Amino acid sequence: MDNFNEDEERVKGLRPSREKKTPVWMNEYVSGEGISEDKGHMALMVSTDPLSYEEVVKSENWRLAMDDEIKSIQKNQTWRSTKLLDGVKSIGVKWVYKTKYNKNGNIDIQGPIGC
Repeated sequence: MDNFNEDEERVKGLRPSREKKTPVWMNEYVSGEGISEDKGHMALMVSTDPLSYEEVVKSENWRLAMDDEIKSIQKNQTWRSTKLLDGVKSIGVKWVYKTKYNKNGNIDIQGPIGC
């Protein structure tokens, strides 16, 4: 066993060491190091995006965004209303309401995302 450890140490000394660098694509992310636990929890609770249709209809901005999405769907003929055959189940659509921010923290896009 001692020979193994000695050989391992000798090989480590022969290998060139290299500096560890963060990948370029990670520069856009914040690690959260140094943030106190209280602030970390607060950051997770800040979202004001609606979670239900009932919340969406209370906001004029969200209703307008939803109307724009429906108009776009109709214009692009993404959906077509049709009568289902007997025994055929329709597929459902779920909308997720998200606010997207630009790099300065200002609202960039606010609207539904069809899933």
